[in-house]
Amino acid sequence: MDIQYTSSRINIFYSHKPIAEHDKFSDGLRNEKSTDPSHLPYEVYVPESVESMLNKAKETGPAIYEVCKRLKAESKVDEQAVVDMKSIFEISNIYSPDILEESCKRAIKDFYIVSYNILIRIAKEISKDSNLKIKKEEQKTKGLVRGADYYRREKRNEQ
Repeated sequence: MDIQYTSSRINIFYSHKPIAEHDKFSDGLRNEKSTDPSHLPYEVYVPESVESMLNKAKETGPAIYEVCKRLKAESKVDEQAVVDMKSIFEISNIYSPDILEESCKRAIKDFYIVSYNILIRIAKEISKDSNLKIKKEEQKTKGLVRGADYYRREKRNEQ
C-alpha cells in the first residue's frame, strides 16, 4: 500500500490504484477518529425504522407486507409498529419466511389487526402439517442410501 498526503488530504493506494481518500483533521485536533462506513468489513448497525421494516416486508412477501402496513396504520407511535413488526419477523427465524407468509395469508382473512400470538399459533399449525412432508423429502435426499438392487448388481458384476 502507498499513502500520499498533503496538508489537507490523505490518499491511499493499493497496487497503484486508489482505494481510499480522507480529509485530514485540522491541526488542533488530536486522537480524533473518522471512519467511512463503506470501508468497514461489516455493515454498520442502523436502528430499524418503519420504512426499513416495510421494505423488508415487501421483499419477503405480499401478505407479510399487508400485515405490516396494517400494524403501522393502527399504531399511535412508529416505534411501537417497529417493535410489532420485529416480533413478527422472529417467526421467520423460528420457522421460515415461507411459513410466515402463509401464516399472514391465513390471518388476514380472519383478522384486520394481526398480532404475533395469532401468527405464531398459525405458524405452528402449518409447521406440523408440513413437517411430515419436509422429513420425507429430507430422507430422499439426505445421505447415500443403497437399496437391495445396488447389492444385487454388484454380485452379478463379481461373478
